[in-house]
Amino acid sequence: MNNLANILIVEDDSTIRTILQMLLRSVGFTHVRSAARGDEGLDAIRREPPQLVLLDLMLPGLDGLTERITEIGAVKLDDDLNEVDRYQCYVKPTAYTRMNKKVEEVTEITTDMMWQGKPFEEAATEFLAWCNAGSPGSGTEESPSGGTEPVFITWSGTDIVVLEDNMLYHGMDIDDLPECYDIQLMFDDQVTQDGRNAALSYAIWKFGIKMDSAHDAL
Repeated sequence: MNNLANILIVEDDSTIRTILQMLLRSVGFTHVRSAARGDEGLDAIRREPPQLVLLDLMLPGLDGLTERITEIGAVKLDDDLNEVDRYQCYVKPTAYTRMNKKVEEVTEITTDMMWQGKPFEEAATEFLAWCNAGSPGSGTEESPSGGTEPVFITWSGTDIVVLEDNMLYHGMDIDDLPECYDIQLMFDDQVTQDGRNAALSYAIWKFGIKMDSAHDAL
């Protein structure tokens, strides 16, 4: 790498940050910047995109491991588990300007599709309103599912954690999120009974369910 390369260090520990700067400058790199918080690092990237980022995985302001939601999707079921409605919305990016190639291959969501989406706060608010439509005290018309209190059914507990993390990052309240049930745990307990977290693809195969090749939010 050229010694004039633009390098950014994002590290909240001031001692480690200083040592990294000294090491890089000692071997000839002269354009070395640093940030102590994740959000400060994003600001620095937007102002002047670096050629190399040394990133801590746990940061105040924004974790290096934070997963950004690119799509929100769900189906609504009635008491007999019949599909009565569905919701799908792409989320406009705030940090990354292009869809990761591997993610695009799996989901078939392109960069153009992502940029046509809605800001996260708008998408999440709309999604939660859709979830709560017709539930007691919602003030909305009765939903096709019958107007009972909604619950989330997810495969693994990761989805709800990522949703909560993104909502908190955007300053949204998570106290009124519907209760969440992890159907992967139920599948492991009732079907495989081997103590492992079965893949969703295995469960789909096990029950003979046909699905599209793309792994999107629906």
